[in-house]
Amino acid sequence: MNIQSLDQILQTLLPLDLAEPPTPDRFHESFDDLGQIDRGSAAVGIWHGQTPWEFHKEGDEFLLVLQGEVVITLLVDGVEKVYSLVKDSVFIVPAKVWHRSQAQHPVTLLSVLASPHGPVSYADDPRTGEKLVSEAEILEGVSS
Repeated sequence: MNIQSLDQILQTLLPLDLAEPPTPDRFHESFDDLGQIDRGSAAVGIWHGQTPWEFHKEGDEFLLVLQGEVVITLLVDGVEKVYSLVKDSVFIVPAKVWHRSQAQHPVTLLSVLASPHGPVSYADDPRTGEKLVSEAEILEGVSS
């Protein structure tokens, strides 16, 4: 077991600007994988901009805003549901729901997902199946 100080981890992270898809090196400078949870992981990151759409087929995702503000958009039954979160907000993203996040200024977010991540989509509407990329492809630097 490796015990880490969250403050020390956060001091090593550089805010990521999501205006362009990040390189794997740049991604790893902004996000720290805290460890495995069941078949998923816990991670903390600092970023701003808009994430691609994400989909977790097998499990819910727990989010905790450590610093800043973020808007979470869920695509439920074809309708976008928008939630604004501030520091100390806790939010559960349900499994099997496309979602994305947007932050105007750097946000520090803790994420816990007990299942495999699932695909991400850079399409305007992720349900089209276009511009899908796996988490592994993002971490290895492949995008469409």
